[in-house]
Amino acid sequence: MPYSHCFATTRPHSGSALTCLLAADDADLVRLWSAARGVAGVRLADALASLRHHLVEHFALEEQSLTAAAAPGAERHARDHATVLAWLDHAVDAVGRGALQPARRFLDEDLPRWFQLHHANLDRQVAHVHLASAR
Repeated sequence: MPYSHCFATTRPHSGSALTCLLAADDADLVRLWSAARGVAGVRLADALASLRHHLVEHFALEEQSLTAAAAPGAERHARDHATVLAWLDHAVDAVGRGALQPARRFLDEDLPRWFQLHHANLDRQVAHVHLASAR
């Protein structure tokens, strides 16, 4: 199991194991998000494209796990992913037209708020799917 390190020193159903599980794949996301926040112009478009590529792969893995486990709410979870990807696409399009403000708002406000709510409300399902498969 790719998240086995999360359970090496914690009980599988403990809050710290859950936190580790949710954060395990987020290191790349944080790196890409930080990089995008620190650039402008063409480099911002490239950084947003890298961020989108990572999110698409990350979301696909989550959705596959939920579908394979017949987890309740899998469709809602996928719709939430599609929503943030649409926001990101809008930001990328704006940068392509020379408007940086929508991308800055996405990176500084929308994406962090979305992730906070998404983790709190939907990613717990993914954690429980992984926990159940670890048994």
